[in-house]
Amino acid sequence: MSAFAAFTKRTITALGFTGTSNSSKPYDKILTHQRVTRPGSFEYVTIVNHNPTTPTKHTIYALQGRERGLDARGVGQWEELAVKYNVHVVLHNYPGYGGDYVAKPRVKCDEVTLKEDCVELLEVLKAEPWFKGTEVIVLGNSIGTGPAMWMASENSHSNLGISKLVLISAYTNLGDFLFRPIALLLRRFFPIADIEPFPTLHLASQLRDIHVLTVHGDQDTTIPFSHFEAINNALEANTNISVYAPDC
Repeated sequence: MSAFAAFTKRTITALGFTGTSNSSKPYDKILTHQRVTRPGSFEYVTIVNHNPTTPTKHTIYALQGRERGLDARGVGQWEELAVKYNVHVVLHNYPGYGGDYVAKPRVKCDEVTLKEDCVELLEVLKAEPWFKGTEVIVLGNSIGTGPAMWMASENSHSNLGISKLVLISAYTNLGDFLFRPIALLLRRFFPIADIEPFPTLHLASQLRDIHVLTVHGDQDTTIPFSHFEAINNALEANTNISVYAPDC
């Protein structure tokens, strides 16, 4: 990979995962974990659903949208869903989000740290009694569908223990909805994997041993419906795919 391609990938990653604080009213039970191989720590939340009559059998590992931190309102919505559907929910801040966003100097997101955080958090969860024995469902929303697909693609040979994948408003490439004209020009000179942290079409084509649900509003103006169609075409080798396209 050339130095310019590497610079381009770093820039696309930082612009895509642009960062945000936990708002003026952050969630009051944010946990932190010291990174194993890189400096600093990342923030996460576990919503453990203690159902007195029916044991909780599923854990939703959620990778949120572009500017979603761990604010009280957003996490509160996940708490309501956890109770309603009798599931545990895990959320975490990407590098450059939450405490990283307000740090001095401010921390920016990079590909390697983001990937390592995703896997490290799973390892942390495996030590939790409530997590053991549950079915792990990775859910990616918007920009979170990139790391979600990457985690699923790593599932088999890294023994991550993921059973299902949900993709809500998945994108084909970060550049295609952040700065499409420039992205098209760059792809004339560089392989997509050299400039994209999560080449989602390639990742989707590798997902053959995991059940995938794709969801996309057919009137979506942020990530056009054409991205959904392209992702589904890339998933065609997977016989365990379900598709939902609501009119919204």
